[in-house]
Amino acid sequence: MEDMEQKYEFIANASKDFMSLIDRNYIYKAVNKAYCDAHKKKREDIIGRSAADIWHEDRFNNNIKQYLDKCFAGNEVNYEQWFQFDGSERQCYNVSYYPYYNEKGEVTHAAVVSRDVTAYRQAEEERNMLEMQLRQTQKMEAIGQLAGGVAHEFNTLVGIILGYGDMLQDEIYENITARQYLNGIIDAGRRARTLIRQIKDFSRLDVLEHKKVWINEVVEQAVKMLTPLMASTIEIRYHAHEKLLILGNSNQIHQVILNLGVNARDAMSEIGGLLEISLEKVDIDYDIVLKDAKSRYYAKLSISDSGTGMEKKIADRIFEPFFTTKNVGEGSGMGLAIVYGIIKRHEGFISVKSEPGAGSIFNIYLPLIKSG
Repeated sequence: MEDMEQKYEFIANASKDFMSLIDRNYIYKAVNKAYCDAHKKKREDIIGRSAADIWHEDRFNNNIKQYLDKCFAGNEVNYEQWFQFDGSERQCYNVSYYPYYNEKGEVTHAAVVSRDVTAYRQAEEERNMLEMQLRQTQKMEAIGQLAGGVAHEFNTLVGIILGYGDMLQDEIYENITARQYLNGIIDAGRRARTLIRQIKDFSRLDVLEHKKVWINEVVEQAVKMLTPLMASTIEIRYHAHEKLLILGNSNQIHQVILNLGVNARDAMSEIGGLLEISLEKVDIDYDIVLKDAKSRYYAKLSISDSGTGMEKKIADRIFEPFFTTKNVGEGSGMGLAIVYGIIKRHEGFISVKSEPGAGSIFNIYLPLIKSG
C-alpha cells in the first residue's frame, strides 16, 4: 500500500498541473510539486495552513471560497480565470474542483486541479482575429470586382460627357453664361474621372510595374513630407533598423504612408499627440498568420497615433469603399480602401487595432525579397 502511495505521489509531482487537496475547514492536506513551485513555497509551508493564508484573505473570500463551498455541496466546478502568481506573468488557468467522498458517502475534501491554458487561449484569440481578417479580405475582393466593373462602364460615360463638353465649348464661345454652366459640367466630369481612377486603383484593374524597392528609403521620404503637414502639437517619431528590400511600387507605398499619416494627424487635431512610424523585419509562423502568406520574412510597417481612436464597429469597416466618418464633402471614403488595395496588390496584408480614446495602430506586412 505504501509503495502504491509513493507511485501516486510520483505521478502527481510529475504533472505540470497544479494539484491540491483541501478539507472542509479550508485546510490544505496535500499539494504537488507544481503547486508549490507556483507559490514559491515548500510543501511543509502549505500543508496544514488555510487557503485564506496561502491566497490572502480578500482573494479567498471574494473568489476561491464560493467554489470550494459548491464542491463541498457535492458539485463539480470548472471555470477559466486569468490571474497572476507573485513574481510571474499573468496567465489563464482552467480550474476544476472535484468532491472527494468518504466511505459514508460524505464529501470530506475538495481536489483542485489548475491547468495553464494561456498559450491555447492566445492562439484562439489570434485565430479568431485572423478568421475575421480573412472574411474581410474575401468581402473586399468581391467589392473590388464589382467596383472595378462599374468604374470601367462609368469611365466610358464620363469620357463621352467630357468629349461633347469640349466640343460644345467652341460652339458657345461668345455666350458667357452658357460657358459658365458648361465649365461646371466639365469640372464635375473631371472630378468624377479622378474618383474613377481611385476606384480602379482599389479594384486592381490598373496594374503598375513592381520593381525592387528599399522600403526604408520610401518611408524616410514619406516622413519628411509628413513633418511640415503636422501641427506643432504633434510629434513624429520614426524607428528603423536594417535595410529591407521588397518587390513593389515606391509611389504606391509612399501614398499608403501619406494617407495613414494624414489620417493620424486628423485624429489628433484637437489635442495633439504622437505619430509613431516604425519599420522592422519579422519572421512569420505559417501556422499563425494568414494562409496566403507569400514569404516567411516580412517588412512590418507600423503607423500609430495617440488620437481619438475608433469603436470596433467602425474599425471593422474602415477599408470599405465610400465608408467615411468625415463630414459630407470632406472625403470620398476611398482613401483607406485604396490603401487596402495597394497592400493586397503587393501580396501583403494590413490590420488595425483601435479603441476609443486610446489611439490607433495600423500594421502593414510586405513580403521581403533577397537583395541578390
